[in-house]
Amino acid sequence: MTYEQQRAQLVSQAQEHIKNGNIEEANKIMNQIRSLDAEHEQSATAQANLDALNGTRQSAQVPAQFLNA
Repeated sequence: MTYEQQRAQLVSQAQEHIKNGNIEEANKIMNQIRSLDAEHEQSATAQANLDALNGTRQSAQVPAQFLNA
């Protein structure tokens, strides 16, 4: 299940609990959503950092007009 699917499912569950007046359970699920969001943000940041590091390892392409300047 993707992050988006997991989040949507949790939001739906929280909404259902709110509709039924079970605020305590809704709050527990909202904490799960916050935790899921934080994990997703950490993962996305780590991937972006790795992509940036990987990009710096590639050799730079110098335009031909600057090679014999």
